[in-house]
Amino acid sequence: MLLIAILIYFGYKNYTIATRKGVNGWVWAAITVVAYFFAAILGSFFVVIFYLKNKIDFNLWVNDPDYSQHASQIIAQEFNSNVILGMAIYMFGVGGWLLVRYLLERKPDVIDDSFL
Repeated sequence: MLLIAILIYFGYKNYTIATRKGVNGWVWAAITVVAYFFAAILGSFFVVIFYLKNKIDFNLWVNDPDYSQHASQIIAQEFNSNVILGMAIYMFGVGGWLLVRYLLERKPDVIDDSFL
């Protein structure tokens, strides 16, 4: 539930920036959500590769189906026992939002001639 609220907030913030820049805000809100999930998935790969490399044998994980189930249980136990791993994945997702925000901020503002 909290993730949905965070995605709505991120989408809304980038929606307002996009409308200020004169581009379609709904498209950029959707890009924000997709970038969040893409960055979170990328972050989960990094967390598993870099932080769990001492607990999992990656060669056996790929080749042995029995060890694959065991490795999945190890990953689940580590994520349940260490909150920092989950927070790292959320921070990667925030990085996806910030990347989209950076791309929007680089666009020029639309000048409103009605006040001139």
